[in-house]
Amino acid sequence: MKKIIFIFLFATGMVFLNACTGPEGPRGPQGNPGTSIVSEVFEISGSFSSNNDYTINVPLNPAIYSSDVVLVYELSGSHNGNDIWTPLPIVYYFGSGDLRYFFDFSRYDIQIYLDTNLNPASLPDQYRINKTFRIVIVPGFFSTLGVDMNDLDAVMQKLELTEDSFISLQ
Repeated sequence: MKKIIFIFLFATGMVFLNACTGPEGPRGPQGNPGTSIVSEVFEISGSFSSNNDYTINVPLNPAIYSSDVVLVYELSGSHNGNDIWTPLPIVYYFGSGDLRYFFDFSRYDIQIYLDTNLNPASLPDQYRINKTFRIVIVPGFFSTLGVDMNDLDAVMQKLELTEDSFISLQ
């Protein structure tokens, strides 16, 4: 008898639970495809001199996440009207020594600096004066997406950036 009552109550409960559903609502709008990667991009020009200890400092306000990664590229020339962007670090060799551009970063700033075994003031102006750099800040997982980080065009394509995306800092 207990089994019959249990089965009856169970069946009655299932009927009521199924009766609580209504018609399906309208379909929502189509979302954007894929995962959006939030990045920040800057272009900065500056000069290396003894006044700034041969360092260009770029403050980050607001601070970036501790998991973010910073990429820096030097405008090293042009070819057929197209800019050539070379990733840092980079080394230039001279007959009597070499020049290296490096960068480091924290959550609060980026420092681009030159290091040389020559007298930095004696370097040709093209290596010290009015240098242009592009800075790309990306989430840490970006490096696992199979992008060639040495190729600014590939990074820009993956991040869906254009030339107009870069904010010029003075």
